[in-house]
Amino acid sequence: MTDASAATAPADAPTPYRPSLVSEAAASWRDVMFLVVVLLIPLLAYGGNLAFSPLTAALGVLCLPLVPPERRRSAGFALLASLLAWALISTSWAYYQPELVRLDKSRNLQSITALKLILQLALYGVAVAASVGIRRQTAELGLTILGVGLAVVATLVIIEFVSSEQLYLMLKTALHQKARPDLAKRNVARAFYPIALFIWPVLLNLWRRDNRWRAVGVGAGLAAFVGAILYRTDAAVLALAIGAAAGAASLRLGRVATLCAMGVVCIYFVLTPLVLGGGAAAAGLVGASGVAKASWAARLDIWRFTARLIEQRPFLGWGLDASRAFPGAIPLHPHDAALQLWFELGAVGVGLVVTYFAWLLARIDQLRARDPALAAAQIASLSAYIVIGALSFGVWQEWWLALGALTMVMFSALTNARRLPRRRSLELDHLVPLV
Repeated sequence: MTDASAATAPADAPTPYRPSLVSEAAASWRDVMFLVVVLLIPLLAYGGNLAFSPLTAALGVLCLPLVPPERRRSAGFALLASLLAWALISTSWAYYQPELVRLDKSRNLQSITALKLILQLALYGVAVAASVGIRRQTAELGLTILGVGLAVVATLVIIEFVSSEQLYLMLKTALHQKARPDLAKRNVARAFYPIALFIWPVLLNLWRRDNRWRAVGVGAGLAAFVGAILYRTDAAVLALAIGAAAGAASLRLGRVATLCAMGVVCIYFVLTPLVLGGGAAAAGLVGASGVAKASWAARLDIWRFTARLIEQRPFLGWGLDASRAFPGAIPLHPHDAALQLWFELGAVGVGLVVTYFAWLLARIDQLRARDPALAAAQIASLSAYIVIGALSFGVWQEWWLALGALTMVMFSALTNARRLPRRRSLELDHLVPLV
């Protein structure tokens, strides 16, 4: 604006949007970090799930100065912090205590779940909060790259099934790592878990484009579903199917679907120990284990044993990481999120978790009025995360928590790609409800 034009401009005229060099550099750095993450996700999904934790933690460290002020206070973060505080308090009566001697050894430090949870909440939280500033063009590009990557990984895993994981074993040998054929099938099949979470924001992003890009998204989803069936990865199959059903219900029924989702989440977390601990129900499940495959029979035995222990300490629980105190009956964790939370943190911990998910679904319902498709995609991913957590992984596994955080990052990007104006993409007018 020239001096002459400035002199004639009204006193109350809005100041043109001119990002400073510092804000522009920060936005560029955040965009670069996002693109690096989407490039690495398909690689890690293929046999490298454990690396999701250091990837998300590194993203948090590198984006630490980029958290916008309005994201530094969040009800969701406060609920998770309260859950963490209760978990730390429970260590005072925990039935399991980690080995605290020789803390100079990294292996000993890695066994302290409380310490890891503190770092994860801080760093994963920063990664999610900082991602709301990802610019529209970068978000579109990154989600497109991720969609192509997931399609390639899903197709590659099907090829691995046909070839008996020969490519995976050759890569292990080339990297001078121990190649175990008995573990190759399990490790390759784990690719379906991140795909089950990321496929929904990716599919919605590609759906906005022409039919060729839609075909990539749909093809990735179908390849993942077929591959999960071939590998008999039941949790991933159910996660993809239930996620699709939940998303479709959200589009069709609107708020009714959201309220139903809240009800299902509450029933699952609150009543699971009662169902598995009840006489008739437990007898029916255990009887079914006679015809189920071995992994399901083992799950049913673990669940029944855990439910009996929950009955002894229903309010306070047995303390953080108490699942590790029964290695003969519970291998590391009960393979069910609701049971593990009841067992370790009791009714107080379960109440905090239910409140967090209710808050999350309420935020999604607020979004639904503005963008029904985006809300449906979020419900689909959230449903998939709960389903997988109910059948497979421990609540505190760092790579699994990292996947949850990265899913929120993807939805932050998708929110920006769908709603932020191109010309003023640095402004945070429309923030992802999951943060």
